[in-house]
Amino acid sequence: MPDLVGTNVATETVTGQSVVTSSGIVHISGTDVFAYRVDFPNGMYSYGTSTSHFSFTANGPLTVNTQGGREPRTIYASDGTPVAQVVLHGGSHITYRDLNGDGVPQADEISANVDRFFFTCH
Repeated sequence: MPDLVGTNVATETVTGQSVVTSSGIVHISGTDVFAYRVDFPNGMYSYGTSTSHFSFTANGPLTVNTQGGREPRTIYASDGTPVAQVVLHGGSHITYRDLNGDGVPQADEISANVDRFFFTCH
């Protein structure tokens, strides 16, 4: 794919649920769908839809945030011929315990921090 800047038209839809218990635990989870088309100056274009699922829980000093998703996309030549199909994969997870109560994460307060991003060609 040439190094081109394109024009993106997209629709993002986020659905989810939030629950706050009587003891103050906050849990939010849902799905984020991002569908788009990118048009490039040379006539090439790309369609894709990213679907990710997220979960966030705050229980006093403990916060757990997880997100994972995938984004298949197809790149087309200016005549409409598909030239490439790729799938972007991503995920992240953070577990944070505010040990000193300052509300700012320090390195020793993060017990899990996983970020993964890769793509596959089809």
